[in-house]
Amino acid sequence: MSTKKPKKAKKAKKAEEKPKVKEETPEAIEDDEDELITDESLEELPEDESLEDLIQLEEKKGEEPELEELLKKKAERREAEPIIEERLYTVPLGRTRNVPHYKRSKKAVTILREFLMRHLKPEELVIAPELNEYIWSRGVKNPPRKVKIRTTKTAEGLVTAYLIKS
Repeated sequence: MSTKKPKKAKKAKKAEEKPKVKEETPEAIEDDEDELITDESLEELPEDESLEDLIQLEEKKGEEPELEELLKKKAERREAEPIIEERLYTVPLGRTRNVPHYKRSKKAVTILREFLMRHLKPEELVIAPELNEYIWSRGVKNPPRKVKIRTTKTAEGLVTAYLIKS
């Protein structure tokens, strides 16, 4: 004979272990909206803070961090950094034709990253969303053969690539 416990007993234990969900009233939601990230709270952070560090800071305050707000603040901080170098490039993406159709746009982004790493030697590399959207605009199977970009490099080694609209 086996000594298995009935399934009902297991389900009862799981129900007891579930955490209780706190009900949020409209007043509680309004109070949370007033306590969004402020410029003063960002000034407390060192310049090289990452998004994860911003989230941890908000969690320490007992607030639920909003991703969109954190991303905006991080982007504003990056834009405020002084630009040391700015260059214009035409990046050839024709090598994407050597890979299967379903991998071409992904390969185009990889080629772009490799190109920027080779020419600018950054510590951190950011591809602007409009550049990424342009590469993916015709789908995964048909990325552009070449793309014109503008790159900026800061003193900390952050390189950002932007699309040149022609």
